[in-house]
Amino acid sequence: MLFTRIPRIKLDKLYHAVEGAEKVKGRISAIVKQLGIEFDSQSRTGLSLTSHSDWPVCALIESPLGRGRLRVEWTVLESGVAGLVIVDREVLTSFNQLEYQPVWAFTVPEYGDAYIGSGQERESLRIHALTSGQVIGTAYELGMSILYKIAAGCREDEDVG
Repeated sequence: MLFTRIPRIKLDKLYHAVEGAEKVKGRISAIVKQLGIEFDSQSRTGLSLTSHSDWPVCALIESPLGRGRLRVEWTVLESGVAGLVIVDREVLTSFNQLEYQPVWAFTVPEYGDAYIGSGQERESLRIHALTSGQVIGTAYELGMSILYKIAAGCREDEDVG
């Protein structure tokens, strides 16, 4: 592996790492809380997300289609620090051991909307609350995407219709 000098402009993005990390953690916690409200124990989907305080795991996932977790890995963007929230699916190995398999992820930057993908494929996630039982924003789609990946795993998306 070749190691090179890191340019000062990149290093300066971490000058406020403490504040940036705390802000990102707060934003991730708010998303997990909103998903917990959206998919409570009464949800017909059976999806349940429970906040977890032992970072880097930030939530535990339960569903009739499998279990998993949300965990955070740190990254550095043009704007500063960001959290890559990874959806891990619980799987049983051939040795009858439980382990986690990463199946999906979304990014939560210090500023701006959380998003899926990157570059031209980047899609913003605008997470908002429910109003009179109507879904506003993408909290529903985010939760259902998590449920889908817990059930389907890493297999390529297939048209089942």
